[in-house]
Amino acid sequence: MSYQVLARKWRPANFGQLVGQSHILKTLSSALEQQRLHHAYLFTGTRGVGKTTIARIMARCLNCEEGVSNEPCGQCGACTEISEGRFVDLIEVDAASKTKIDDTRELLENVQYRPTRGRYKIYLIDEVHMLSKHSFNALLKTLEEPPPHVIFLLATTDPQMLPATVLSRCLQFHLKNMTSQEIESHLSFILGKEQVNFEPAAISAIAWSAKGSMRDSLSLLDQAIAYGNGEVKEAEVKEMLGSIDRQKITALLQLLAEGEMDQLLAHINDMDQYAPNYHDLLDEIIMSLHQIALKQQLTDYHLDGYEAEVLGQLANEIAPEDIQLFYQIALVSKRDLHLAPTAKTGLEMCLLRMNSFRPGLPEGTRVQGGPVQGKKSESSSVVASEPVLTEKKVPEQKAQESHTSNEYADYEHMPPDEFSEDIQAFHEELPHNITEKVVTEKPAQQAQPVPEVKQSTASSWDINSILRPKEESTPTSAPEPEPLPEVTNQPVPDATPTVDPIITESVEPFREPKPTAVVDTVIPEPEPEVVEQTVTEVEVVIPDETDNTEEVTLETINQSNWYQVVESITSNGITQQILLATQVATNQNGRLTLYLQSRLWNMLSAEQVNQISVLLHKRLGEEFSLSIETEHPTAETPGERRQRLLEEKYQAARDNLKNDPVVQLIEKTFDAHLDNSSVEPIN
Repeated sequence: MSYQVLARKWRPANFGQLVGQSHILKTLSSALEQQRLHHAYLFTGTRGVGKTTIARIMARCLNCEEGVSNEPCGQCGACTEISEGRFVDLIEVDAASKTKIDDTRELLENVQYRPTRGRYKIYLIDEVHMLSKHSFNALLKTLEEPPPHVIFLLATTDPQMLPATVLSRCLQFHLKNMTSQEIESHLSFILGKEQVNFEPAAISAIAWSAKGSMRDSLSLLDQAIAYGNGEVKEAEVKEMLGSIDRQKITALLQLLAEGEMDQLLAHINDMDQYAPNYHDLLDEIIMSLHQIALKQQLTDYHLDGYEAEVLGQLANEIAPEDIQLFYQIALVSKRDLHLAPTAKTGLEMCLLRMNSFRPGLPEGTRVQGGPVQGKKSESSSVVASEPVLTEKKVPEQKAQESHTSNEYADYEHMPPDEFSEDIQAFHEELPHNITEKVVTEKPAQQAQPVPEVKQSTASSWDINSILRPKEESTPTSAPEPEPLPEVTNQPVPDATPTVDPIITESVEPFREPKPTAVVDTVIPEPEPEVVEQTVTEVEVVIPDETDNTEEVTLETINQSNWYQVVESITSNGITQQILLATQVATNQNGRLTLYLQSRLWNMLSAEQVNQISVLLHKRLGEEFSLSIETEHPTAETPGERRQRLLEEKYQAARDNLKNDPVVQLIEKTFDAHLDNSSVEPIN
């Protein structure tokens, strides 16, 4: 007898042999015992979890010669024939290969006839979501009200593709994925019956690789037995699966915790010799990080496996925030692994990111290619460095205050001459009719520490406050302020300056202090001539029926005034589209001929021609005959003219904004750009 694969040999023949799916077995067993049978059952779930197997067990329970029960005998003719796949009243259909409406009609032709041998005629349709829309429509009525001797058993891996009308006619059962413990227990039972030597760690690796599918685990078990020459050993199974020993994963995490990147990369090169599946390798790292996080958060959590001791030690050595960061980086790297030049490169970059972005390492631990962690590098900011003290020593408190300046300290401590030149250069770029409001106050009576200027860079100015109209007043001159002290590696003077310029509005640029209070200049309103010129440039292209004083008649109608006729006709829908796509070809002897664009020729009918003729007759007030030909127009049609004018109108609006001095000032000051898609003409 030829060899039979384990997945077929050990397929369950009754509900007692099923592994898992207890929630479904309880429902079906109770329904069979109480004879509360539905006419349509739908089994959903991923591959290899028992959808078709449960359907065949249901067929045995319904047609067993000893009666309907949840425990078929398995010995009668009906049970034997169903197991061998030759029971005449069990019609199995593969919907993936018979999707057409003709196949469904042929299937339903014999529904009305009673079963030949069994108690029920059962239709088992596998992968039912592959049926076409018309096939579903043909099945609906029969599926809702089948004859009393017919029961439908449907199975699918994608229930979302089924119409709601089908789902509402069935009892739906969703099969869950098998747990690793359930798969391990079942594989151990099968290997014991098959008298095959195995190692528990090898069975665990197969169960984890099956991803919840019992059929996949049995297929892998067949492969492992053949690969191991009749035995199932851990080393051979992991070599077959391309997986890495868990001890190598824990060693990798230990090197990452210590920050030893040289040894870590060498460890990855060693693992690369085994040609591992780097996608699965990242999964192993993520699972280990998950175990460590649970151990850190739950005091009573018990780690499983031979690496439990190492993971428990890592849970004490690595900070919880570092574990969370590593977990997130590993997830993102797994998502982007296919984008890397090689899978090995993607894994290395993942581990390098974990080490580089780690919040903190122990004192003295060196990051690869960087400074020692926990110490300030020589290239750190000037604010963090100690000031150089010369002849007069500044008190320690004042030195600390000078180091806590804000991010705008560069302008605060810039010499007055350089600062004034920068501001003066900017003000020369402003339009001649725009000035700023400068508010100053009297010098302070007592010496105070250098004040913080909250807003002093040009990028934070408010252009609305700069351009806000104010009452005019006369500017006056002001004395030169004393230089301000510098912070960056310069001797700190003993005394602070006696004059403090105070900017009362944070949105104004820093200016030299002046004794008088306010300098305002009102932006003059645009002159009427400018407004008229701007509006005329935009609106001169807008079509206007009053441009031609002559009334268009049948005798005077031509291509030049055809757009006026079309614009004056009130129409909509297809009729309007046809009129906008026409051109006047000839107008002779009371016969008007139009050319229509070929793209709309299939929309033209005798009814449309008659309707256009009636509209033109009302507009022109004369009798004539109309002919529309499919020649492509050689001149501009009314629709093309309308589109051209609209584009010119938008372009004029964009040009006006682009040439506006205020817009140019905003673009230059804030490094901004104008979004042309947001510009719309007012009219």
